[in-house]
Amino acid sequence: MDRIEGVFETAAHSRATHRSYLMIHTPNGKPDTDKFQRLASECERFRLGLIIFEDPQSWETFETVQEAQRRNPNPADVNAFIRNVMSKQSQETISKMVK
Repeated sequence: MDRIEGVFETAAHSRATHRSYLMIHTPNGKPDTDKFQRLASECERFRLGLIIFEDPQSWETFETVQEAQRRNPNPADVNAFIRNVMSKQSQETISKMVK
């Protein structure tokens, strides 16, 4: 359960999002370890949400451990993120949805 790098990656992406979540596959249920507590603490420090799940094919196994705090990203950062990460088709879909 040493996935602290995931916290920092999620925090980096949060620059262009309103809410950012780290999702972790935990096939044996919610871990009760110091490493997991540190992970949750770091998510809280960066205002990130934390979701764990046992079975990726079953929504019933998903648990929100911590809600993400809402941010107000710079619209230019959001646009740059969309341009750099999403396909043209996805960009057009988003554009139609927000008009």
